Parts: sequence; structure tokens; C-alpha cells
Amino acid sequence: MVPIGLRRPPRLAGHVHSAIIALRCSHQVSACCSRSEYISKHGLGVVAISANSALTHPQDGPYKMAEEAKQFNFPFPYLYDETQEVAKAYQAACTPDFFLFKKDGRRPFELAYHGQLDDSRPSNGRPVTGKDLRNALDCVLSGRAVTAPQKRSIGCNIKWAPGNEPDYFG
Repeated sequence: MVPIGLRRPPRLAGHVHSAIIALRCSHQVSACCSRSEYISKHGLGVVAISANSALTHPQDGPYKMAEEAKQFNFPFPYLYDETQEVAKAYQAACTPDFFLFKKDGRRPFELAYHGQLDDSRPSNGRPVTGKDLRNALDCVLSGRAVTAPQKRSIGCNIKWAPGNEPDYFG
């Protein structure tokens, strides 16, 4: 798992003081998409990335991603990690997985939160609220440290290309 406090500057245009990097796949419509008003109001940079192999899962490839971004009017870039190197750099193992970076002045972006969106799961009947990520965002936006326990994301495994599975996976 990537350690909290890691300094890794996301490459985002404009003047953002916080950034969300969401690793996801095409069949997951997340609260990140439905929170676009909140995100734009607070000047958050957002990038969604799909790292699933299009060789083994063509339904998660760039064409389906483009259809989904258009259908749901994503207000953020939705990128395809064809080599899966971005997912490996963040030590991602499943989707959705959220990384919230904060920026203080001229210092580089620093990881403040890595974890789940909320306690909802496809089979547990709990609604998608985005509570965990939203609480972390509220802390970062108010200049406080994220003190709530950070729960690992639980979801579908990233669909690694054959022979491309990382050492930490498995």
C-alpha cells in the first residue's frame, strides 16, 4: 500500500490545491461522477484512470470508456493506462481505489488519503454515499489531517495483462 505522506505531484492543469486520482473500470459508476458540482466548487483536480487490460477485458477498453464518459458527462479526464504502469506506481490492486492528494503552497502534492469510497458493496445493500472519501476531502479542504481510519478499497481486481501482474498482487 502506498504510504500516507508520499509526495508525488499529479500533473494537473490550472491551480488546484487538492487532487483525486481514482482507479476504476468502465462498469463502475462512482459517486465521484455524481459529485461534480462539489468537486468543481472546491477547485479539486480529478483524474479517473482505468488500468484493466483491454486484451482480456475489451469491455473496459478505451472505446467503452469514451462512451461512458460521454453518457455520464464526466467533468474530469478519464484516462486509459494501457501499460498498467500507473496502477503499479500507485500499488493499486482493485477498483475503485481512491487517492486524495493535498497541496500546501509551493510544496509538492502529498498523499492524504488512500482508500475506499464508502462501505457500500454490490451485495450488501448499503447505498453509495461516498462518505469515506467525502470526509477525507472535508478534512483536506479545511486544512486538517485526515484522522478517520482509512479503509482499503474492496472491489474487482485490476485485470492485469497476462504476464504483467505486479509482485505485490496475488
